[in-house]
Amino acid sequence: MPAPQETMAQAIFLGNLNNDLPKRRIASLIVQLARQCTGLNLDTRNVKVRFSHPSDCCTATLQLPTPAEQQKALAYLAQCQQVPDGLIKLGRTLKVDVFQKHPHRRNGAKVSIEDEGPNYQGNHELVFEKGQHLGAETRILEFKEMSNLNLQYLKQKVTRYVCAFLNSSGGALMFGVDDSGNVQGTPMSHKQEDDVRIAIDQIIKKFDPPVLPQMYSISFISVYNQTHGTSNRTQGDDTFLKVIKLDIDPGRPNTLYATPGGDVFIRRDGSVQGPLKPREIQEWCNMNFDNKERAYQDEISQLQHQLRQTEYDRQSEPVSSLKKTKSAVCSIL
Repeated sequence: MPAPQETMAQAIFLGNLNNDLPKRRIASLIVQLARQCTGLNLDTRNVKVRFSHPSDCCTATLQLPTPAEQQKALAYLAQCQQVPDGLIKLGRTLKVDVFQKHPHRRNGAKVSIEDEGPNYQGNHELVFEKGQHLGAETRILEFKEMSNLNLQYLKQKVTRYVCAFLNSSGGALMFGVDDSGNVQGTPMSHKQEDDVRIAIDQIIKKFDPPVLPQMYSISFISVYNQTHGTSNRTQGDDTFLKVIKLDIDPGRPNTLYATPGGDVFIRRDGSVQGPLKPREIQEWCNMNFDNKERAYQDEISQLQHQLRQTEYDRQSEPVSSLKKTKSAVCSIL
């Protein structure tokens, strides 16, 4: 297969790769995985591997020949459960998205210190400035200030808010941002980042029913001083200010998720309600059943309307054809 061209229009981004492996080995494993999902005769020239300092892992871009192959590979990799051993960094999950090149810096806007690579949302890797205002909390966004890393506090909040987001419309929980929406950051070392990932994964894996890995993602966003060009390094040589962001997709329809301790929480009007009592759980089930029934009734009404319209069009067709026939006869006469 010819070497890939300079354009990256059909590239896929892969994140959370094991930086303990040589880059050549990572590229070989990615090619092996890509061949499984596309059937194309790809080689390591189609893969570009680099180390991401903010994420403390390797990332890669996989170049594919056509947009169709890109979409095919993207769909496969997003659901892939059989990743080659050693490819993913311990305690993390594979991140897959469409690759996008970083835009040039404009109007003093900050971009990542990395040259390229999207974050979990498919955009570019984010950075914040200390004191940056992110807006107000909403039904799908919650801020928690954490001036120093406290795993016990983090576990408590993750348990409560993940459950509430799963049972509602999904959302994001951000540690290192105060209640007013101002970025403060939490000093963390790379090892502490791994500890946070493992702690969150262990909690979410114990939810009932099970939460699939693709239903949530964890990211660590670097926080810089407001003075451009200065480092975000804090008191230690291996410690940096970070915002921990946990994104949660909504759970399966008509399903209530429970925490490892068996409690149920829901999100309402920007606050968390729970743990729910049996009566409240029954009310939630009844409300969702009523909503589902109304949706079915609306769908039935639409289908009935379409059926009546189709029947009307079918009955009108012979009359229209007869008029055309008469017009043709008149023209001949």
